[in-house]
Amino acid sequence: MSAQPTAAWQPQPPPVASFRAGQARTLKGNYQQVAHALNLILRRLQVPDKAVRGIVGLHGMMNGRDKFPIFCAHKWAARQLNFKGQDENADQFMGRTIAAIRDAERACGRRFFTITPGGTPEQLMTSYDADHIGDAAVWLHLRAKYGADEQRPDCADTWKKHPAAAFTDVLIDEAIARLPECPPLPPKVKTDGPSYTDAWVIKGRWTKLYTTAEEILVAELVSGADPELAANAVADKIRSIGKDVKTKYTRERLSALSAQGDEVAEEQPAVADGAWLNTYPTDSGCDFIPADPAPQPAQPAAAPEIVAPTPRQADGGVAPEVQQNQPLFATKRAAALAYAATGWRVIPNHNLDPQGRCTCRKATCKTPGKHPRILKWEITASKDPAQVAKWWDIWPEANVGILAGADSGIVVLDVDPRNEGDISITTWIEEHGMWDETLEANTGGGGKHIVFQHPGVAFKNSASVLGAGLDIKTDGGQFIVEPSTHASGGTYKWAQFRAPGPMPEAMIAELMKQRSRKPATGQADGPLVITSDGPPILDGTRNRKLFEIASALRGKGATEEQLAEAMHAINKARCMDKFGRETFPVDDEEIATIVESVMKYEPNAATENAA
Repeated sequence: MSAQPTAAWQPQPPPVASFRAGQARTLKGNYQQVAHALNLILRRLQVPDKAVRGIVGLHGMMNGRDKFPIFCAHKWAARQLNFKGQDENADQFMGRTIAAIRDAERACGRRFFTITPGGTPEQLMTSYDADHIGDAAVWLHLRAKYGADEQRPDCADTWKKHPAAAFTDVLIDEAIARLPECPPLPPKVKTDGPSYTDAWVIKGRWTKLYTTAEEILVAELVSGADPELAANAVADKIRSIGKDVKTKYTRERLSALSAQGDEVAEEQPAVADGAWLNTYPTDSGCDFIPADPAPQPAQPAAAPEIVAPTPRQADGGVAPEVQQNQPLFATKRAAALAYAATGWRVIPNHNLDPQGRCTCRKATCKTPGKHPRILKWEITASKDPAQVAKWWDIWPEANVGILAGADSGIVVLDVDPRNEGDISITTWIEEHGMWDETLEANTGGGGKHIVFQHPGVAFKNSASVLGAGLDIKTDGGQFIVEPSTHASGGTYKWAQFRAPGPMPEAMIAELMKQRSRKPATGQADGPLVITSDGPPILDGTRNRKLFEIASALRGKGATEEQLAEAMHAINKARCMDKFGRETFPVDDEEIATIVESVMKYEPNAATENAA
């Protein structure tokens, strides 16, 4: 054993001395001598024990080989490093080992090995391209034994008398200088173990789950049950759990992002609920809530029957006794008149009868309570109080719709959580940041309407252009507002009651891309080819990919029947779990929703919306 080094290692210029290849090959055959030199180098560099085990193991695997690279699967390499576990856990073991070596290289600033990871279409197995530290150890041993005659003529005598004394700190530093440089990075924060979200830890836990599942299914078979049916039942339960976890986590992230936005908003002057409506610019000059208790001039229709308007304070705010949860309107007629006075074009919609059925009386109605009662509603929607009052005198319980677009001065982002809209909007906020405070409403079905000022540029109504479950309603589109009722039994209600804010620039830019795309012609670009062949669609991208495929098929002229048949086949054949090992199709209801959404567009137009 050599004495402990007394001085800290300092980088030295690489030496020029070298030895014959025959000497190196002979020495590699004596692994113990090379291993001793290698340990001296690692000790000099103060490499952690965790990395030392991996370095020594990989060097032992590559020592004595003259030809590189060496292509080697993890399950075989792990055995060379004395791994005693199951083959399916070898990936995890080798991943931890190589990661520890990489950390040690960055800490020392020197490269020990050149390793190219596998697992890609271009290279399936990991390749071990060079053993730099092994070459440095061989050089160190030969230099200590033979030396350079012009510098150490007594080297042979020193080696014969005391071989350990020949390995001096200066010589070890010269061997270290022969290692390629590795760009140093800040050291990782030391933890008690791998992160709970570490990919290798997660993969190992899934492996244990698969092993346990196999044992349970064998027991099911022995007991006389059908293991395949049992597995299908458990798979359905796991899908349900996965969906619940995804929804819960997304809502937590969205709540956290909203809370950050609230903190920013608190720095701005507070605006009482409803106060913005007195200053909102209108064409009619009317106010949503009377600005003062004085009598108003006579109007062609009755004045809005609003419950909330208590006496105004001198500063223009709403009196503090107005409660947030207090209904704004006594009737739907009052609401429609108030919205019209604001300058919004109003549309009477069908509503739900006491039995929860749409008043259109169609057994196959797909949008109960959400489609207009009037013909050519895009044109006849009105903000004239007389016309609005006439409609609600005829249909007192009609749901209130608002025509979006330039005429009303607003654009609406419709967030539908049933189609993963809550996930998409969370992702959008994380990428682009939270928008300025604006008017928001909770829909009766659990979604959200986010109302922005019209940006003054034209773009199309669209579905899922910004993300799955995110629809844009502008010119020619309508949205339902408070106090309308939803088929689920819920009620539309304003959640953030203030003047509409500006639309985010990133959102406008994405929507403006549609203008440069080819307009709808009703003609397919090529022959309609429907097949379920194609690459796997992995969990996490299924809804988006299926929507894109459906849009492409619709763009080529697929009918609703053709589209439904094709999407069901593609779903069953190509949708896989996140590892790409097992089929993992979405629910049939999701496919029906995608087909219904895509069928709203004419051929070629659907392709534009999916682009």
